[in-house]
Amino acid sequence: MVFLFLLCFGNIYSQTIKGKILNATSLQPVENSTIFNLASEVIAVSNSKGEFGIKAEKFPVMLHISADGFADQLVEIKNSDQKIEIYLILTSEVLSEVIIRSTMIPIKLQKIPASVSLISAEDLKRIDASNLVTAFNNVPGVYVNQGALNTTKLNIRGIGARSQYSTNRIQAYFNEIPLTTAEGELTLDDIDLESLSGIEVIKGPTSSLYG
Repeated sequence: MVFLFLLCFGNIYSQTIKGKILNATSLQPVENSTIFNLASEVIAVSNSKGEFGIKAEKFPVMLHISADGFADQLVEIKNSDQKIEIYLILTSEVLSEVIIRSTMIPIKLQKIPASVSLISAEDLKRIDASNLVTAFNNVPGVYVNQGALNTTKLNIRGIGARSQYSTNRIQAYFNEIPLTTAEGELTLDDIDLESLSGIEVIKGPTSSLYG
């Protein structure tokens, strides 16, 4: 009898927090998002309408919200009567914009009207510091052949493929300093990978800006 009394006494003070999980961009409900009560370690899942209910014994309560494709969020709930609408941000929207200089004027990569590929600093860190070929071969439309020393041949959409042992007809710059000789030859093996923070590859008619 004592056990039953204590059980009922505990349930009197247990309250249900009700709320809704929404996409911050489209305002559409987010289904199957996980709501975790950090205090009691109780877990709830939102339904197809984004609605959820989770038990709480005392306030304020800190809830941890997570869903696939969205950034995690911590929300403090002060009482059960509070109208709760939680807006989750897509992870793709929290990434920083990439600024490139392929049109002589710095511009966001998403807005440039040209075929431009970017090899970032993170991409360069993943490859062997003594081998630049791997970085270029991951770029669409670019192919690199490597033989003995100073025989690395780069071609972009077929341009430069006619040279047998070197790269020609491709203009290259390092901090706006031309690397291509007056004869149109480019030696990729002379480039120190450690000195690069990124590489921009410009394909198509836009490259005519650089001659």
